Amino acid sequence: MPTHYDTLGVSKSASTDEIKKAYRKLCMQYHPDVASSSSSTTSTAQSKNADKFKRISEAYSILGNENKRRRYNFDISESGIQ
Repeated sequence: MPTHYDTLGVSKSASTDEIKKAYRKLCMQYHPDVASSSSSTTSTAQSKNADKFKRISEAYSILGNENKRRRYNFDISESGIQ
């Protein structure tokens, strides 16, 4: 199961700025309004992009907040996810 760090493509030791930069880059790539503007994009690809964008947004909402990130790190360390 991928962690929020995997979703954003950053390491667990990434700084807040690195997390924000990764989030913005992925948003530009997977945002439904941007990704669906390509005429060659199929409805299946649009749906996958929308799902990926939701996972990216969820990951950033946790990792972008220091308190939520601390709690998340504790939870994944307790469950043994690396």
